[in-house]
Amino acid sequence: MKKIHNYHIYITTNPKQKVLYIGVTNNLARRLVEHYANRGNDKTWAGKYYAYNLIYFEQFQYINVAIAREKELKDWNREQKEILISTKNSKWKFLNKEFCQEWPPRKIWGTYMESYKQRVQEKEETFRSTNFLDNPNVYIYDQHQESISEGTTQQSLSSKFPINPQETMNEGYVKKNLLKKGLLEIEFFHPKHNSLPSTILAELAASITKAGQDETIQVIILKSGGNRTFCAGASFEELMALNDFPTGKKFFMGFANVINACRKCPKIIIGSVQGKAVGGGVGVASAVDYCLATKYAGIKLSELNVGIGPFVVGPAVERKIGVSAMSQLAINANEFQSAEWARDKGLYAEVFDNVEALEEGVIKLADYLLSTNPEAQTGLKKVFWEAYDHWDELLEQRAEMSGQLVLSEFTKAALASYVLK
Repeated sequence: MKKIHNYHIYITTNPKQKVLYIGVTNNLARRLVEHYANRGNDKTWAGKYYAYNLIYFEQFQYINVAIAREKELKDWNREQKEILISTKNSKWKFLNKEFCQEWPPRKIWGTYMESYKQRVQEKEETFRSTNFLDNPNVYIYDQHQESISEGTTQQSLSSKFPINPQETMNEGYVKKNLLKKGLLEIEFFHPKHNSLPSTILAELAASITKAGQDETIQVIILKSGGNRTFCAGASFEELMALNDFPTGKKFFMGFANVINACRKCPKIIIGSVQGKAVGGGVGVASAVDYCLATKYAGIKLSELNVGIGPFVVGPAVERKIGVSAMSQLAINANEFQSAEWARDKGLYAEVFDNVEALEEGVIKLADYLLSTNPEAQTGLKKVFWEAYDHWDELLEQRAEMSGQLVLSEFTKAALASYVLK
């Protein structure tokens, strides 16, 4: 008999009903207990604001439908959500006991709650001592939320709390720093381990292109903010929101545009990779002209894990490390290769012990390049890339491949598994 899946989208609130939290899960009772166990824990939004009281839910058989509904509700304003809740639960009665058989969770759920707290503590210790990217079992949790303070009026809600899902994808930046005459540093950052939503990809490509056109700039340094992760690749939030081919293609074209911007830029680009690079992050590191890294900068092409492949970034990676090494990364998508492995294969020119040494190495190389003939550098750049003029068409074809695959049921379920743990 075919298994019937059971997914829920749900809305929880705090005891004073001043905040709302929207989530999706494949086990609502367990998720409510977990929210309760996290109360007071400022590392999760629902925990920080004590949003563990269930006031609304909907049930679905298919995860992609549930995720689509969750994202639809997140796009609603507070008043719309209150009306929806009241249609099924006019008095906003807390419904936890209906699912968990008891509330608060003590006798039935006591053992599970204690084991859950222990797992959370162990994950926090692992996160502090290493990096979440070291552990493929650590999940990505969408924490989109809204917060309402005492005395907030309904009229002020729409302006105080923009609920557009794009807002959560834009919490990052691309900034340009002129370090000295002729030397421009381009830095990108996103709070979710420097993942790359479409907005940042577009700004990054535009910044590289503009710097290439600026006659006062001779050398470019490309780096990311933070110390632990260079780039976690594509934004999972945005991947899960893709529902049609044109939008899917457009998203993956963001990576194509960054790679082609690096290729076409007439200035030498130095890559500074301080930490792990995953998926599209490996593609960015491969697209620069000379890449330096720390010993913590392991690499992984993880796309196969979520039902797609490194199609767009593949040509850039292959150009740097060869077909054989690129194939190893693409097929063994669960494993990181070390920074030393990446250096030996040609991705990194040099590996340093720490970030401070890396930064010194980058500046030393940049200073050297600033002392040489800029016309000769432009000529070198042209020679380095002269065999790849067809990449505008090639990478667009690859973006179409990824844009189609990301819509598959397999990929939707695989992406959801990083949320539904």
